[in-house]
Amino acid sequence: MMKKAVAYARYSTDMQREESIDAQFRAIEDYCYRNDILLIHKYKDEGISGTSDERPEFQSMIDASDAHAFDYVVVHKLDRFTRSKYDSAIYKRRLKENGVRVLSVLENLDDSPESLILESVLEGMSEYYSRNLSREVKKGMSENAYKGKFNGGTPPLGYDIDHAGDYIINEWEARAIRIIFEMYGNGHSYNDIIKKLNHDGYKTKKGRPFGRNSLYEILRNEKYIGNYVYRREDYDGFAKKRNNHAERDRKDMIVLEGKIPSIISKDAWEIVQMRREKNKHVGGGLKAKRTYILSGILVCDSCGEKMSGCMRRSSTGREYYYYRCTSNRKTDYCSSVNADKIETAVKKRFDRAIFTEHNKKIVAEAIEQYSRIYRDSDANKNKVDYNAELLTTTNQINRIVDAIANGASTPAMYEKLKDLENKKAALLSDMEKIISYEDQDKVLRKQIEDFLNSHSSIEDFSPEKQKTILSMFIESIVYRHSSIQIKMRMINPEILSNGNRDGAGKRT
Repeated sequence: MMKKAVAYARYSTDMQREESIDAQFRAIEDYCYRNDILLIHKYKDEGISGTSDERPEFQSMIDASDAHAFDYVVVHKLDRFTRSKYDSAIYKRRLKENGVRVLSVLENLDDSPESLILESVLEGMSEYYSRNLSREVKKGMSENAYKGKFNGGTPPLGYDIDHAGDYIINEWEARAIRIIFEMYGNGHSYNDIIKKLNHDGYKTKKGRPFGRNSLYEILRNEKYIGNYVYRREDYDGFAKKRNNHAERDRKDMIVLEGKIPSIISKDAWEIVQMRREKNKHVGGGLKAKRTYILSGILVCDSCGEKMSGCMRRSSTGREYYYYRCTSNRKTDYCSSVNADKIETAVKKRFDRAIFTEHNKKIVAEAIEQYSRIYRDSDANKNKVDYNAELLTTTNQINRIVDAIANGASTPAMYEKLKDLENKKAALLSDMEKIISYEDQDKVLRKQIEDFLNSHSSIEDFSPEKQKTILSMFIESIVYRHSSIQIKMRMINPEILSNGNRDGAGKRT
């Protein structure tokens, strides 16, 4: 019976060259045709980075696998599925449980999760993502920056790019830029500026009406005074995404003055920046956002829905933070819980499970064993498959070589021989990868123990990192009224059976 597959394609917002959605689907269709696979559906996410799993079509595809209606998910390249090694391990595992494999058109995929788990628990996680990002960015992009050349993406409003890759002023759009800087510098609000631009028929670079975000980006863009700034945005390795509103230290940027044509004067720029800096400190307390560290893993036992973080402000201005299930708006019987209370209870319990001296070694052993079980099952199967294919390929090569040696030489035979030699080299390379993964067990456990031993509590981390760490170790937290039950990933729940009773919950 012919195997069935779904295709998944993605176009990200990262600043790198991407295959278009259509090109990815064409490659996948050709791959399925050549391998006798029936393609039954296509999923696509456009303008969403692979470092996040918050992709609607991706999640629909994962959920669809529960119906066991297809055997494969086919992607053009591995990074189209996800750029997060942790997400890759988790979602591939779920697909595997549903009998679904991930296939790549251009790569031989490796499903072993030990490196993914390792990179998720080590403090060096941000360093890893930095190295990963540097591999994605072409070396030539830095050189382009020094020359003031366009580096891909969409040019800012007010500029076009000529055939040589240089910035040139688009006079119609430049008028809008001058209006924005002049009005903002004279004290007008964003709403005043937006109303003026939209009334006069100006559009953003994407042809849309202006909004607050588009003004924010324009008012901080140094290109408008002729400065070429490259590598401005910071990259949050732990959160696994580019932060377009955070900037690196200026010493880490490439800043070249006078490299491109200017649209506004430096005096107008300075006036605007002084107002922006002043406004930054006004109402800062109201802009502060709270991180709900249990979002995504806290589940309401009454209705089965995940609980999300919410804030309510009283008539006196006091803010109250809590979690409630997403169906709470439709019913009056679902639960809500004070955020500080349940987070404190979970963190205390988590510390006893993970960061006590006794449990640190147990946790490291559990993760190592988890990694080895999943790695070994896949690796052994892959070794058998690769050895069989390698033997077949070698025999084919030998037959052609023998035929050529006996005088039966044709151009087609030499072309076939070249293809087989390339295939053999690829198989040997894949075998070496499998062997190298097997050697990692020797260092995996020590690295995990070093990570755990360098901390004594989850409170050592920022709220954002606490959220990531909890999601990494905890599969779900079921809440009902005053009790909570925690289901761990990879680790035997007996580790938590230490008589834990903390405020908002019963023993896990």
